[in-house]
Amino acid sequence: MQSSETTGRGSTYWGRISVILRQPALRWFWLGGSTQAVGQATQFLVIGWLVLETTGSSAQLGLVIFLYGVPNVSFLLVAGVLADRFNRRHVLMVTQGGVFLLLSCLALLTVSDIVAIWHIYTAAVFLGIVQSLNMPARMTMVSDLVEPRSLLDAVAMQNAAVHAGRIVGPPVAGG
Repeated sequence: MQSSETTGRGSTYWGRISVILRQPALRWFWLGGSTQAVGQATQFLVIGWLVLETTGSSAQLGLVIFLYGVPNVSFLLVAGVLADRFNRRHVLMVTQGGVFLLLSCLALLTVSDIVAIWHIYTAAVFLGIVQSLNMPARMTMVSDLVEPRSLLDAVAMQNAAVHAGRIVGPPVAGG
């Protein structure tokens, strides 16, 4: 007789998770993905704060969110093809480097006290594009790191990390 925690395969939930976490490549990838999710949530809060500090306008904040969202959604189909065609690890490195570069430029402009709203608009558009390229590569990379029988559990863990990052990120940013 199976307990409520067991699956059709006869292993407990925590047993399946421990099997996944014993795989070093996935463990490091999951830890990196968790950190990236917190960073992304932090980034959204800080950029929103920057828009409000720069303009004082909630309409401008809405426009920045729109300028991020449209390219993010528009490029997803292309991004999925690129994630399948190119080495996913390289796609992730390039996109994370792109995010770093964009946010570093925005931070430098802000610290120099020369940031203008058009800088934030531009960063939002490019962040939307870069993040759309990142997401399919990140999600499909999981299948490269685990055995097929552990894939569903690994994808669930990766998605849990993304959602946990959305919860943890804003308080980390000070919001």
